[in-house]
Amino acid sequence: MRLKTVIGLMLILALIMPVIPLKAQSLEESLQKMLGDNAKGYVQPLVTGFGAGMNSGLYRKASTKTGTLPLPIGLDVGLVVNMVAVPEAAMMFEYSMMENTITFPLSTMPGLSMIPADLQPEDITLTFNDIYDNGGVTETPTIASDQEEGVLLSTRTPNEVYMALRTRLVEDQGMSGTDVDTYLQPSIMNFLNGNLSTIAPDFQFPGGLGLEFVPTAGLQANVRIPFEIEVQARYVPEFEISEELGMFSMYGAGLRKNLPVPVLDVSVGAFYQVLKVGDILEATNINYHAELGKRLPIPFIKITPYIGAGYDQTTINLTYTIPAGTVPGIDEDQELSFDLEGENTFRMNAGLTLQVLPLTFINAEVALVGDYQVATVGLGIMFK
Repeated sequence: MRLKTVIGLMLILALIMPVIPLKAQSLEESLQKMLGDNAKGYVQPLVTGFGAGMNSGLYRKASTKTGTLPLPIGLDVGLVVNMVAVPEAAMMFEYSMMENTITFPLSTMPGLSMIPADLQPEDITLTFNDIYDNGGVTETPTIASDQEEGVLLSTRTPNEVYMALRTRLVEDQGMSGTDVDTYLQPSIMNFLNGNLSTIAPDFQFPGGLGLEFVPTAGLQANVRIPFEIEVQARYVPEFEISEELGMFSMYGAGLRKNLPVPVLDVSVGAFYQVLKVGDILEATNINYHAELGKRLPIPFIKITPYIGAGYDQTTINLTYTIPAGTVPGIDEDQELSFDLEGENTFRMNAGLTLQVLPLTFINAEVALVGDYQVATVGLGIMFK
């Protein structure tokens, strides 16, 4: 079997294993039930998880030095697999009932010609909070949760919706409550009794997709050149992780420099990456980091431990379309595109690179990024 095929299979396996439990519903289908703020809350664990994983396993050792013979160049190339555990606190988010709205076409009610002109209502827009009863449940699953159903919003009674419309007629259209009750209540109640279930049917937020672990994997090359500089590159060709998440691709590049510190190896660097999931999600990420370590003086085997600290900046762009009729109040296809920031900022990590066989390495690393824990495994070839 060719090396390219083997590497491809390893990448696919590394990315697919954590998403096997995903529900049949896709990420896009879930987002199509949410506007901006609620969509952000839903995917936040994915955003933070991608950021935490992408910034792990960037280096195999603290040193960027290389020997001069036979060439003044050092190189390691290998597969990096990251697994990010989503914390329990990120399984639910507090949704907004004020974000979604529904317009009630009161101006089209029959019989308005019999009412004085100054009391003929204009159309009124109410929020979900005016229209729906959430049963006191204020949180709904994020993408990471294994709950199959989100919060069910039940339509309030016609009388309750009438009171919300009455408030808007008084506060927004300058009518008196007495005039509304006297002249408009019969028409509005007839309208609601005949149309409320169509205008504002029961609505349920999507359940989670069971993404309790966020995976990333990639091919990475670190090239150490003269002046104690290391050039880095990471790449994943486009392929399908699963039907739920869609196509996945990633690329990135970075630079590290050794610092003149005695006894220990100390380096600083930065790494920039772009990750794409289907046509709906694109993540850009930059990480600044510093690390220190030292090869242990053990004969016949190379063991190089290190510790590091870093700062992540992750931004994800979501682009998707809410089809007409998917969400009450949206009667035409609505395209949404917005950015959101990952909650991954400061990170601490520790790792170990083991070289038992000539020109090979195995790397293991753990990191703590806020409440997110990251495990990283790398393997490949290493020359100086």
